Amino acid sequence: MLTQPEARRLQDRVLTLVRATKGAEAIVALRSSSQGNTRFALNEISTSGDVERITVELTVQFGQRSASATTNQLDDRSIDDLVSRVVRMARIAPENPEQLPVLGRQSYIASKGAIDAGTAKLAPDVRAKAIGAAIAAGDAAKVQIAGFFTHGTESQSLASSAGLSAYHQWTRCGFSCT
Repeated sequence: MLTQPEARRLQDRVLTLVRATKGAEAIVALRSSSQGNTRFALNEISTSGDVERITVELTVQFGQRSASATTNQLDDRSIDDLVSRVVRMARIAPENPEQLPVLGRQSYIASKGAIDAGTAKLAPDVRAKAIGAAIAAGDAAKVQIAGFFTHGTESQSLASSAGLSAYHQWTRCGFSCT
């Protein structure tokens, strides 16, 4: 998971590279997540996993020309490659007469309550215990059950060469049972 300061540092690095190209405007979107899931069927757990992801999406514009690319590689060489690749593609992209300028500085209301600390800390053993209770209820009713327990902490961050800077983090949780 990228914290707000970590996201800002990475976006600043990307935007600094883009600003070295005359006439380029850019927007950088970062998405990071830490997710867990456990699947169960026929009254037993069948799969379980935890995944962490971070992606960087860069859009570069030259007037009405633009291009985008995404990477999940965050080392310096990969970021340099992302920027140079998107700049090259944007230069040769066809013009889009509906292309709007890159979004500048905005004011956002802080979202409160988007993070649930318990959900953020859920571990596989907690998922297994909850599923065990559902399976026990199915066994007691003499029915077979199946379902999925997912949870995650996610963040999205945007920054542009025109001054946009935004960050949001939230948790989510879902439990299905049939």
